[in-house]
Amino acid sequence: MVRLTSEQLQERGLAYLARGDHRQVIGVDEVGYGAWAGPVVVCAAVVDHGWVDSRVKDSKLLAPADRRALVRDVLIPPVVRHYCIAEYSNVKIDQMGVAKARDELVVKAARDCLMAFPDAVVVMDGNQTPTGLPAVAICMPKADNLVPAVSAASIIAKVYRDNLMYGLAKQYPGYGIEAHVGYGTARHQEALERLGVTPIHRRSYQNIKKILQK
Repeated sequence: MVRLTSEQLQERGLAYLARGDHRQVIGVDEVGYGAWAGPVVVCAAVVDHGWVDSRVKDSKLLAPADRRALVRDVLIPPVVRHYCIAEYSNVKIDQMGVAKARDELVVKAARDCLMAFPDAVVVMDGNQTPTGLPAVAICMPKADNLVPAVSAASIIAKVYRDNLMYGLAKQYPGYGIEAHVGYGTARHQEALERLGVTPIHRRSYQNIKKILQK
């Protein structure tokens, strides 16, 4: 089987969307995949085909205040027709692995949106479609910055998870969670070694395992 390059996957996916065969697009994206603590979160968001907004892009390219403003003033009230947020805790991630957890959440969130808009096309970031998605599903690298529906989903997911992590930062002070929201940083590693592992950390991860074994 011929393996397509990232550029070929993008070209094929964008060409399919340009045909306009579907009135709605369900964008799907995750956040928290590479974090050391907290949940992995997936959002699926339904927007009308052809909708664009230059302010809406990959959530990683936006400042936190801009992401919050977009969710509040642009996305949720008028643009996003329906959305679903699905998440698994760090405990669930440890039990099943983060890749399988992410894939299950993608399918769960997409199916929820398909129940409301069964004729929509599903688009997600990456290069492999999880088992269980419908036949009309597109997976392309950098979709979170190329397809507005996926950008919208990435922003909603990021704001949702950040808010969760800000609350956890108050429960577990000293780890800098309010800044790194559970991702790996030098400050996070130093705090782990100094304060120990909390209930929200992913204990299956090697750096966490090493601290637990000390």
